[in-house]
Amino acid sequence: PYDIDLKTYQLIAQLDSFLHAQPDINFTLSPLNFIKITNAAMHRGDKNYLKLPQSDKAFKRVLKRIKTIRGLRTNYSEFTNPTSNTIRLTALSKDIGTLKGIELNAKIHDFVKSISTEHTRLTMTGVAILMDKNSSFISANLIKVLGIALIIVSVLIGFLFKDIKVTLLSMIPNLIPLIASAGVMYLMGGELKVATALILTIYIGIAVD
Repeated sequence: PYDIDLKTYQLIAQLDSFLHAQPDINFTLSPLNFIKITNAAMHRGDKNYLKLPQSDKAFKRVLKRIKTIRGLRTNYSEFTNPTSNTIRLTALSKDIGTLKGIELNAKIHDFVKSISTEHTRLTMTGVAILMDKNSSFISANLIKVLGIALIIVSVLIGFLFKDIKVTLLSMIPNLIPLIASAGVMYLMGGELKVATALILTIYIGIAVD
């Protein structure tokens, strides 16, 4: 895992700088960190060298030093695949909620797309992204199911009373809890996620009873 060229790491450095500029990103970790630390160590800990080497010669010299140090070699290898075709960059963010998380992911995705080249492809993955997608999918489907439930209840009430006015009047107490809970959730800055969507379904169940 030492054959990745300097140009590829320069792209990683751009992405790393972009992530550090985001207030909601706490920490990033990638092979770039080990290269920066080794570069500074090779210059007696000078902080001015805590960066990616600018020349190809200096870059290869740093990689050679990493290869000779067992601890660095092991840590470096954990962020690359055996054939050096993939580099992993891990970023940790604050708990900013689903909506802000989706906005941040979209912002990062746009930047990643803008710096990707013909020979280098940058993609986003990870547990947090998958969880956000899963949460959004489940929440959206719960809302759809809630709408279908209201329609079914309306139809059943219509068959029971056989009167449109009574049916419409009977739906008012069914809708009030939903509107009230959604309004309170909005005013308190709550987000639509699995837990809150489930609360809405409980409300409609109680109202129908």
